[in-house]
Amino acid sequence: MISQRWMVDTEKEETWQFTINTTFVSSTNKTTAIPFTLYTQPRVKLQVSWGDGTTETIDSDKWSGWDSDGALHEYATPGTYTIQIKSRNWKKCYIDTTTYNHIGQCATPNTDTTYRYTKNLYYFTQTLTSLDSPLPSLKGAFKFGNQTYNDNSLSNYSSENYKEKVNYFEHIFANCSNLSSICSNLFPSKSFFSGDCSGFFYRCTSLTSIPQDLLKNAQNLLGQQLSNAGAGFFEGCTNLREIPAGLFDNCTELRYANKFFYGCSSLQNIPEHLFDNCTKANRMENVFYGCKLIEEIPEELFKYNTAVYDFGSTFNKCESLREIPENLFKYNTQATNFNNTFYGCINLTTIPENLFECNTQATNFGSTFDCCKSIQSIPEDLFKYNTAAQNFSNCFAGSNVTNYHFDNMTAIPEGLFRYNVNATNFYQTFFGWHNLQSIPANLFANCPKATSFQQTFLDCYNIESIPENLFASCPNVTTFTACFSKCRRIASIPENLFKYNTKVKSFQQCFELCSSITSIPARLFANNVEVTSFRSCFDRCELIQEIPATLFANNVMATDFVYCFYKNYRITTIPTNLFANNSSIQTLEKCFQECTSLQNFTIHISSPNITNVANFINPNSNYSRSVYVPRDSTTYNTFDALKQDLNITVVGE
Repeated sequence: MISQRWMVDTEKEETWQFTINTTFVSSTNKTTAIPFTLYTQPRVKLQVSWGDGTTETIDSDKWSGWDSDGALHEYATPGTYTIQIKSRNWKKCYIDTTTYNHIGQCATPNTDTTYRYTKNLYYFTQTLTSLDSPLPSLKGAFKFGNQTYNDNSLSNYSSENYKEKVNYFEHIFANCSNLSSICSNLFPSKSFFSGDCSGFFYRCTSLTSIPQDLLKNAQNLLGQQLSNAGAGFFEGCTNLREIPAGLFDNCTELRYANKFFYGCSSLQNIPEHLFDNCTKANRMENVFYGCKLIEEIPEELFKYNTAVYDFGSTFNKCESLREIPENLFKYNTQATNFNNTFYGCINLTTIPENLFECNTQATNFGSTFDCCKSIQSIPEDLFKYNTAAQNFSNCFAGSNVTNYHFDNMTAIPEGLFRYNVNATNFYQTFFGWHNLQSIPANLFANCPKATSFQQTFLDCYNIESIPENLFASCPNVTTFTACFSKCRRIASIPENLFKYNTKVKSFQQCFELCSSITSIPARLFANNVEVTSFRSCFDRCELIQEIPATLFANNVMATDFVYCFYKNYRITTIPTNLFANNSSIQTLEKCFQECTSLQNFTIHISSPNITNVANFINPNSNYSRSVYVPRDSTTYNTFDALKQDLNITVVGE
């Protein structure tokens, strides 16, 4: 169990006040709680006024630790109450926010006697409606990392030596779903923040506004350091409608704006100068992810954030966004990552030609415009100045899951990647361009470092032809997996298409469901001597009538031919020496299954190590079919075990 506690160092009496409503648990509920664990040594006293005329002293000498129900209070009647807590020794009081049972993850009262503290958190989380006064002058809070603490380990953390330690305030009011009001001076001093603040108001779904000066004393606020591992400050505040213009004016030390407004789906506007004073900020990942009502981005939003290197998913799923300011990233010359930046901006219609002109260090454009289904055209010089770019995977991809496709796009600019000499990854770059009619012959002519063309043109079902030299300048390619899968109007394959791609390992599904292809060039794979997989390569290419006898003659390392010619209905025979040179084959499962026109054949197989030939062909007793394999080998035993099921003769040689 990963644990975290607040430790406070002050000797003056301070009061913390907040309001609760017991009926948010149920209409008959009369219980609430304060979210504290009191370490038993040294002694701690809290004076609690429960708001119903009852005052109680909570004394750690009578407290049994975090397995106690001592912080619970039951009222005479359900309703709204204002609670005040006073103490002179806050520094000995801990607010426990463990990953198992902290405030933000306590959705139900826990009855486990070992961790009954979760019951306290549950009632606090569900009944809190308003933070009425500043938090105590917290100093020296700790995050204990990945350790489970006990009384012995805690004794060290209560000493004066730790009072200046970094403060961590993760998920403090997370999932307080009925919290609707925050006092403007919640954070009492400039030294309050000096560390991580992940998920401070995570999923406070009743919040509709933020006080203008909420972060007035947050000069030392660093932000959420991990882009995916933690929650953002206001993440999931789905009813938050606006951001105060000067919210970050004093956040001069802010480094990580990651996820700050992630999933704030009711936000409509971004203040023009929101981040002007955050000159040290270096990451803007997921800041406005899922803010689906935002229609505009201020052109100079990031003008003073010159240290930012990461814009990953910054505007991901901002579904109402219609245009991008041309100079949005003009001053962000250190930016390297634009992964998913505008993913799912489904109403975006245009891309400024010079959008990335100043981002010469950018390396990652993966999914930058993924699922931007309304884009009408792509500027040819969009990436002209991004010579360091390596990743274009999913850059303009559609999605079968959401049915967002680039159906307005009929052509790819021929010089789109002309300057991207370091590009390596074109995975799904144009996936789902249903109305793309042709591929520019020189599209990848200047991409000699490209290694992946996996699913690059998957589901581009109106492409009619493939340029013969499309990949001629890409000698380092290792995979063409599903590259042209579902391109159902392609009628022929150029013989020299893969002539210069000698490092390819996979042609898996390469022409799967290319249902208009009628023939296969005999030397299509002649130079691809390192290939290991032809799985589903010509799967459901229903019009192919003949398999060239030497098609795989040079592919001696190939191991996998599963589904290779599945449902090639017009094939009538298998060439005798089709697999004669392929001594590394391990599986021929379903290789010719549903090739229902197959008649007589005799084939020689050289591999001794085939372990799977299930459904190799459809059995048919009307024809003579013989398979010659190495005698006394695994292959012989595998075929022999299924010879009756396959209706074949197995001969050892």
